[in-house]
Amino acid sequence: MKKIIIFSLGLIAIAGIATAVYSVNRNQPKTKEEKFFQEFELAGEREKRPVFEKYINELGPTTMLDILESHYPGCHSQAHELGRTIFAQTKNIEESFTTCSTRCSYACFHGVLMEIFADSTAQKDVIHNHPEGTTDHLHVETEDIITKARIVCDDLGNTDDTVKGACVHGLGHGFTLLFPDNLTSALDLCNTIYKDAASRFYCASGVFMQRDLDRGAQDAQSANPLYPCDTFTDIPAACYAFKITRLVYEQNYQDDDIIKLCLSLPTHERRGCFMGYGFHNYIPLLENPELLGELCGTGDTNDKKMCIDGAVLQATLFDQYNLQPACESLTDNELRQWCQDAVVQRVYSYDHSYDLYVQ
Repeated sequence: MKKIIIFSLGLIAIAGIATAVYSVNRNQPKTKEEKFFQEFELAGEREKRPVFEKYINELGPTTMLDILESHYPGCHSQAHELGRTIFAQTKNIEESFTTCSTRCSYACFHGVLMEIFADSTAQKDVIHNHPEGTTDHLHVETEDIITKARIVCDDLGNTDDTVKGACVHGLGHGFTLLFPDNLTSALDLCNTIYKDAASRFYCASGVFMQRDLDRGAQDAQSANPLYPCDTFTDIPAACYAFKITRLVYEQNYQDDDIIKLCLSLPTHERRGCFMGYGFHNYIPLLENPELLGELCGTGDTNDKKMCIDGAVLQATLFDQYNLQPACESLTDNELRQWCQDAVVQRVYSYDHSYDLYVQ
Protein backbone atom coordinates (compact mmCIF):
# COMPACT_ATOMS: atom_id res chain seq x y z
CA MET A 1 0.00 0.00 0.00
CA LYS A 2 2.84 2.34 0.94
CA LYS A 3 4.51 1.69 -2.43
CA ILE A 4 1.26 2.54 -4.24
CA ILE A 5 0.94 5.80 -2.31
CA ILE A 6 4.56 6.75 -3.00
CA PHE A 7 4.11 5.83 -6.66
CA SER A 8 0.92 7.92 -6.88
CA LEU A 9 2.59 10.88 -5.22
CA GLY A 10 5.45 10.56 -7.70
CA LEU A 11 3.03 10.66 -10.60
CA ILE A 12 1.33 13.73 -9.15
CA ALA A 13 4.69 15.47 -8.72
CA ILE A 14 5.72 14.62 -12.27
CA ALA A 15 2.36 15.84 -13.55
CA GLY A 16 2.75 19.08 -11.58
CA ILE A 17 6.20 19.70 -13.00
CA ALA A 18 4.98 18.94 -16.50
CA THR A 19 2.07 21.34 -16.05
CA ALA A 20 4.38 24.08 -14.77
CA VAL A 21 6.80 23.58 -17.64
CA TYR A 22 3.91 23.62 -20.11
CA SER A 23 2.53 26.80 -18.53
CA VAL A 24 5.90 28.55 -18.68
CA ASN A 25 6.50 27.45 -22.25
CA ARG A 26 3.00 28.44 -23.26
CA ASN A 27 3.60 31.98 -21.91
CA GLN A 28 6.93 32.36 -23.66
CA PRO A 29 6.78 34.44 -26.85
CA LYS A 30 7.11 32.16 -29.88
CA THR A 31 7.63 34.61 -32.73
CA LYS A 32 9.83 37.65 -33.27
CA GLU A 33 6.71 39.80 -33.19
CA GLU A 34 5.69 38.38 -29.81
CA LYS A 35 9.21 38.84 -28.44
CA PHE A 36 9.23 42.47 -29.59
CA PHE A 37 5.87 43.24 -28.00
CA GLN A 38 6.78 41.52 -24.73
CA GLU A 39 10.03 43.48 -24.45
CA PHE A 40 8.25 46.71 -25.38
CA GLU A 41 5.57 46.13 -22.73
CA LEU A 42 8.16 45.47 -20.02
CA ALA A 43 10.39 48.42 -20.92
CA GLY A 44 10.17 51.67 -18.98
CA GLU A 45 9.50 54.93 -20.82
CA ARG A 46 13.20 55.62 -21.34
CA GLU A 47 13.88 52.03 -22.42
CA LYS A 48 11.37 51.96 -25.29
CA ARG A 49 13.76 53.30 -27.90
CA PRO A 50 16.41 50.58 -27.40
CA VAL A 51 13.68 48.00 -28.03
CA PHE A 52 12.81 49.67 -31.34
CA GLU A 53 16.50 49.89 -32.24
CA LYS A 54 16.94 46.19 -31.48
CA TYR A 55 14.11 45.06 -33.76
CA ILE A 56 13.99 47.70 -36.52
CA ASN A 57 16.12 45.66 -38.94
CA GLU A 58 14.67 42.32 -37.88
CA LEU A 59 10.99 43.27 -38.12
CA GLY A 60 10.98 46.56 -39.99
CA PRO A 61 9.13 49.73 -38.90
CA THR A 62 5.90 48.83 -40.71
CA THR A 63 5.51 45.58 -38.78
CA MET A 64 6.22 47.34 -35.50
CA LEU A 65 3.58 49.94 -36.32
CA ASP A 66 1.15 47.12 -37.09
CA ILE A 67 1.85 45.62 -33.67
CA LEU A 68 1.44 48.92 -31.83
CA GLU A 69 -1.83 49.71 -33.60
CA SER A 70 -3.20 46.26 -32.81
CA HIS A 71 -2.59 46.67 -29.06
CA TYR A 72 -3.06 50.39 -28.33
CA PRO A 73 -5.96 52.58 -29.54
CA GLY A 74 -4.31 55.53 -31.24
CA CYS A 75 -0.86 54.43 -29.93
CA HIS A 76 0.20 58.08 -29.78
CA SER A 77 2.37 57.89 -26.69
CA GLN A 78 3.88 54.58 -27.83
CA ALA A 79 5.10 55.58 -31.30
CA HIS A 80 7.10 58.78 -30.79
CA GLU A 81 10.30 56.85 -30.13
CA LEU A 82 9.70 54.65 -33.16
CA GLY A 83 9.61 57.72 -35.40
CA ARG A 84 12.82 58.95 -33.83
CA THR A 85 14.43 55.56 -34.39
CA ILE A 86 13.34 55.50 -38.04
CA PHE A 87 14.90 58.86 -38.84
CA ALA A 88 18.05 58.09 -36.86
CA GLN A 89 18.50 55.03 -39.07
CA THR A 90 17.54 56.46 -42.47
CA LYS A 91 18.66 60.11 -42.14
CA ASN A 92 16.10 60.66 -44.91
CA ILE A 93 13.15 62.95 -44.14
CA GLU A 94 10.98 61.93 -47.11
CA GLU A 95 11.53 58.20 -46.56
CA SER A 96 10.82 58.54 -42.84
CA PHE A 97 7.63 60.53 -43.38
CA THR A 98 6.45 58.01 -45.98
CA THR A 99 7.06 55.12 -43.60
CA CYS A 100 5.23 56.77 -40.72
CA SER A 101 2.45 58.43 -42.73
CA THR A 102 -0.43 59.23 -40.34
CA ARG A 103 -0.09 56.05 -38.30
CA CYS A 104 -0.50 55.93 -34.53
CA SER A 105 -2.36 59.26 -34.59
CA TYR A 106 0.63 60.98 -36.28
CA ALA A 107 2.91 60.02 -33.36
CA CYS A 108 5.46 58.26 -35.56
CA PHE A 109 5.50 61.32 -37.85
CA HIS A 110 6.03 63.59 -34.84
CA GLY A 111 8.87 61.38 -33.67
CA VAL A 112 10.68 61.91 -36.98
CA LEU A 113 10.48 65.68 -36.49
CA MET A 114 11.61 65.35 -32.88
CA GLU A 115 14.70 63.45 -34.00
CA ILE A 116 15.48 65.94 -36.78
CA PHE A 117 15.76 68.73 -34.24
CA ALA A 118 17.33 66.68 -31.48
CA ASP A 119 20.00 65.78 -34.03
CA SER A 120 20.54 69.40 -35.05
CA THR A 121 23.94 71.00 -34.56
CA ALA A 122 22.08 74.04 -33.23
CA GLN A 123 21.08 72.10 -30.12
CA LYS A 124 24.46 72.25 -28.41
CA ASP A 125 24.82 76.00 -28.92
CA VAL A 126 21.33 76.91 -27.82
CA ILE A 127 21.04 74.69 -24.76
CA HIS A 128 24.25 75.82 -23.12
CA ASN A 129 24.14 79.55 -23.76
CA HIS A 130 20.58 80.73 -23.13
CA PRO A 131 18.90 80.47 -19.73
CA GLU A 132 15.15 80.57 -19.26
CA GLY A 133 13.62 83.91 -20.16
CA THR A 134 16.22 85.23 -22.61
CA THR A 135 15.21 86.09 -26.16
CA ASP A 136 18.55 86.62 -27.95
CA HIS A 137 18.50 83.10 -29.32
CA LEU A 138 17.92 83.61 -33.04
CA HIS A 139 21.42 82.69 -34.13
CA VAL A 140 22.38 81.62 -37.62
CA GLU A 141 21.85 77.99 -36.64
CA THR A 142 18.34 78.72 -35.38
CA GLU A 143 17.51 80.70 -38.52
CA ASP A 144 18.42 77.56 -40.46
CA ILE A 145 15.96 75.62 -38.36
CA ILE A 146 13.19 78.14 -39.08
CA THR A 147 13.86 77.88 -42.80
CA LYS A 148 13.85 74.08 -42.66
CA ALA A 149 10.63 74.09 -40.65
CA ARG A 150 8.79 76.33 -43.09
CA ILE A 151 9.83 74.25 -46.09
CA VAL A 152 9.04 70.86 -44.54
CA CYS A 153 5.54 71.71 -43.34
CA ASP A 154 4.51 73.97 -46.22
CA ASP A 155 5.44 71.31 -48.75
CA LEU A 156 3.37 68.73 -46.90
CA GLY A 157 0.43 71.12 -46.80
CA ASN A 158 0.27 71.25 -50.58
CA THR A 159 -1.64 67.96 -50.64
CA ASP A 160 -3.45 67.85 -47.27
CA ASP A 161 -3.71 70.68 -44.77
CA THR A 162 -4.28 68.27 -41.87
CA VAL A 163 -0.85 66.78 -42.59
CA LYS A 164 0.58 70.30 -42.43
CA GLY A 165 -1.15 70.82 -39.08
CA ALA A 166 0.33 67.59 -37.76
CA CYS A 167 3.73 68.67 -39.04
CA VAL A 168 3.51 72.05 -37.30
CA HIS A 169 2.57 70.28 -34.07
CA GLY A 170 5.60 68.03 -34.52
CA LEU A 171 7.82 71.08 -34.92
CA GLY A 172 6.66 72.24 -31.51
CA HIS A 173 7.91 68.95 -30.05
CA GLY A 174 11.22 69.55 -31.77
CA PHE A 175 11.56 73.11 -30.50
CA THR A 176 11.15 71.93 -26.91
CA LEU A 177 13.92 69.41 -27.49
CA LEU A 178 16.07 72.25 -28.80
CA PHE A 179 15.28 74.34 -25.71
CA PRO A 180 14.61 71.76 -22.97
CA ASP A 181 15.02 74.35 -20.20
CA ASN A 182 13.59 77.33 -22.02
CA LEU A 183 9.92 77.30 -22.96
CA THR A 184 10.10 81.00 -23.79
CA SER A 185 12.53 80.32 -26.61
CA ALA A 186 10.59 77.31 -27.91
CA LEU A 187 7.35 79.31 -28.03
CA ASP A 188 9.13 82.29 -29.56
CA LEU A 189 10.19 80.05 -32.44
CA CYS A 190 6.55 79.05 -32.99
CA ASN A 191 5.48 82.68 -33.05
CA THR A 192 8.39 83.71 -35.28
CA ILE A 193 7.48 81.15 -37.92
CA TYR A 194 3.68 81.35 -37.75
CA LYS A 195 1.23 84.22 -37.43
CA ASP A 196 -2.12 82.49 -38.07
CA ALA A 197 -4.11 81.21 -35.07
CA ALA A 198 -4.27 77.56 -36.19
CA SER A 199 -0.52 77.18 -36.75
CA ARG A 200 0.32 79.02 -33.53
CA PHE A 201 -1.92 76.63 -31.61
CA TYR A 202 -0.59 73.51 -33.33
CA CYS A 203 3.02 74.52 -32.75
CA ALA A 204 2.46 75.57 -29.13
CA SER A 205 0.57 72.36 -28.39
CA GLY A 206 3.62 70.43 -29.59
CA VAL A 207 5.83 72.51 -27.28
CA PHE A 208 3.64 71.83 -24.25
CA MET A 209 3.06 68.18 -25.10
CA GLN A 210 6.80 67.57 -25.17
CA ARG A 211 7.17 69.47 -21.90
CA ASP A 212 4.49 67.22 -20.43
CA LEU A 213 6.21 64.08 -21.74
CA ASP A 214 9.51 65.19 -20.23
CA ARG A 215 8.45 66.88 -16.99
CA GLY A 216 4.68 66.71 -16.66
CA ALA A 217 4.64 64.64 -13.48
CA GLN A 218 7.32 66.83 -11.90
CA ASP A 219 5.42 70.03 -12.78
CA ALA A 220 2.09 68.73 -11.44
CA GLN A 221 3.68 67.63 -8.16
CA SER A 222 5.46 70.95 -7.61
CA ALA A 223 4.44 73.83 -5.34
CA ASN A 224 2.73 75.35 -8.39
CA PRO A 225 0.97 72.44 -10.12
CA LEU A 226 -0.50 74.69 -12.84
CA TYR A 227 2.94 75.58 -14.23
CA PRO A 228 3.59 76.21 -17.10
CA CYS A 229 -0.04 76.93 -18.03
CA ASP A 230 -0.41 79.85 -15.61
CA THR A 231 2.83 81.42 -16.85
CA PHE A 232 2.52 81.10 -20.64
CA THR A 233 -1.03 82.30 -21.21
CA ASP A 234 -1.10 83.42 -24.84
CA ILE A 235 -2.56 80.10 -26.00
CA PRO A 236 -3.76 78.38 -22.81
CA ALA A 237 -5.58 75.55 -24.61
CA ALA A 238 -2.24 74.34 -25.96
CA CYS A 239 -1.04 73.80 -22.39
CA TYR A 240 -4.21 72.74 -20.56
CA ALA A 241 -4.80 70.00 -23.16
CA PHE A 242 -2.12 68.04 -21.28
CA LYS A 243 -2.19 69.68 -17.85
CA ILE A 244 -5.71 68.53 -16.94
CA THR A 245 -4.84 64.85 -17.31
CA ARG A 246 -1.70 65.40 -15.23
CA LEU A 247 -3.76 66.97 -12.45
CA VAL A 248 -6.06 63.95 -12.49
CA TYR A 249 -3.22 61.46 -12.15
CA GLU A 250 -0.75 63.40 -10.00
CA GLN A 251 -3.12 65.43 -7.78
CA ASN A 252 -6.17 63.16 -7.85
CA TYR A 253 -8.42 65.84 -9.35
CA GLN A 254 -12.01 64.75 -9.94
CA ASP A 255 -14.41 66.22 -12.50
CA ASP A 256 -15.81 68.69 -9.96
CA ASP A 257 -12.29 69.85 -9.08
CA ILE A 258 -11.45 70.47 -12.72
CA ILE A 259 -14.63 72.41 -13.39
CA LYS A 260 -14.07 74.50 -10.25
CA LEU A 261 -10.51 75.23 -11.41
CA CYS A 262 -11.63 76.24 -14.89
CA LEU A 263 -14.36 78.55 -13.62
CA SER A 264 -11.87 80.29 -11.31
CA LEU A 265 -9.57 81.36 -14.17
CA PRO A 266 -9.67 84.58 -16.23
CA THR A 267 -11.83 84.35 -19.35
CA HIS A 268 -9.16 83.42 -21.89
CA GLU A 269 -7.46 80.89 -19.64
CA ARG A 270 -10.83 79.49 -18.62
CA ARG A 271 -11.59 78.59 -22.22
CA GLY A 272 -8.26 76.81 -22.53
CA CYS A 273 -8.96 74.93 -19.31
CA PHE A 274 -12.34 73.72 -20.58
CA MET A 275 -10.68 72.61 -23.81
CA GLY A 276 -8.29 70.54 -21.68
CA TYR A 277 -11.24 69.10 -19.77
CA GLY A 278 -12.83 67.94 -23.02
CA PHE A 279 -9.51 66.60 -24.27
CA HIS A 280 -9.08 64.57 -21.08
CA ASN A 281 -12.48 62.97 -21.64
CA TYR A 282 -12.26 62.03 -25.31
CA ILE A 283 -11.92 58.30 -24.60
CA PRO A 284 -15.12 58.14 -22.49
CA LEU A 285 -16.76 60.08 -25.32
CA LEU A 286 -15.72 57.42 -27.83
CA GLU A 287 -17.27 54.79 -25.60
CA ASN A 288 -20.48 56.75 -25.00
CA PRO A 289 -20.98 59.65 -27.47
CA GLU A 290 -24.22 60.76 -25.81
CA LEU A 291 -22.15 62.00 -22.85
CA LEU A 292 -21.04 65.12 -24.73
CA GLY A 293 -24.02 67.27 -23.76
CA GLU A 294 -23.46 66.56 -20.08
CA LEU A 295 -19.67 66.68 -20.33
CA CYS A 296 -19.59 70.11 -21.96
CA GLY A 297 -22.56 71.67 -20.20
CA THR A 298 -20.73 74.12 -17.90
CA GLY A 299 -19.71 77.72 -18.52
CA ASP A 300 -20.72 80.16 -21.21
CA THR A 301 -21.16 79.36 -24.90
CA ASN A 302 -17.48 79.80 -25.71
CA ASP A 303 -16.44 77.60 -22.78
CA LYS A 304 -18.75 74.89 -24.10
CA LYS A 305 -17.37 75.25 -27.63
CA MET A 306 -13.84 74.80 -26.34
CA CYS A 307 -14.83 71.74 -24.33
CA ILE A 308 -16.49 70.28 -27.43
CA ASP A 309 -13.35 70.96 -29.45
CA GLY A 310 -11.15 69.23 -26.89
CA ALA A 311 -13.24 66.08 -26.89
CA VAL A 312 -14.47 65.87 -30.47
CA LEU A 313 -11.43 66.99 -32.46
CA GLN A 314 -9.19 64.53 -30.62
CA ALA A 315 -11.78 61.78 -31.11
CA THR A 316 -11.69 62.31 -34.89
CA LEU A 317 -8.32 60.57 -34.91
CA PHE A 318 -10.27 57.31 -34.56
CA ASP A 319 -12.11 56.71 -37.82
CA GLN A 320 -13.98 53.65 -36.62
CA TYR A 321 -16.20 55.67 -34.27
CA ASN A 322 -19.37 57.52 -35.28
CA LEU A 323 -19.35 60.89 -33.53
CA GLN A 324 -22.61 62.26 -34.89
CA PRO A 325 -24.58 60.93 -31.87
CA ALA A 326 -22.31 63.10 -29.71
CA CYS A 327 -23.38 66.19 -31.62
CA GLU A 328 -27.03 65.16 -31.48
CA SER A 329 -26.80 65.09 -27.68
CA LEU A 330 -26.42 68.88 -27.72
CA THR A 331 -29.75 70.70 -27.45
CA ASP A 332 -28.38 74.13 -28.37
CA ASN A 333 -28.43 74.61 -32.17
CA GLU A 334 -25.25 76.72 -32.23
CA LEU A 335 -23.31 74.17 -30.22
CA ARG A 336 -24.68 71.27 -32.26
CA GLN A 337 -23.50 72.94 -35.48
CA TRP A 338 -20.11 73.69 -33.92
CA CYS A 339 -19.76 70.01 -33.04
CA GLN A 340 -20.84 68.82 -36.49
CA ASP A 341 -18.33 71.16 -38.13
CA ALA A 342 -15.57 69.80 -35.89
CA VAL A 343 -16.43 66.22 -36.85
CA VAL A 344 -16.14 67.07 -40.54
CA GLN A 345 -13.08 69.30 -40.25
CA ARG A 346 -11.13 66.90 -38.02
CA VAL A 347 -8.06 67.44 -35.88
CA TYR A 348 -5.15 69.44 -37.40
CA SER A 349 -7.48 71.03 -39.96
CA TYR A 350 -7.04 74.61 -41.15
CA ASP A 351 -10.76 74.89 -41.88
CA HIS A 352 -11.65 74.96 -38.19
CA SER A 353 -11.76 78.34 -36.41
CA TYR A 354 -9.09 78.85 -33.74
CA ASP A 355 -9.96 82.45 -32.87
CA LEU A 356 -11.06 81.39 -29.37
CA TYR A 357 -7.69 79.77 -28.73
CA VAL A 358 -5.26 82.66 -29.04
CA GLN A 359 -4.93 85.89 -27.05
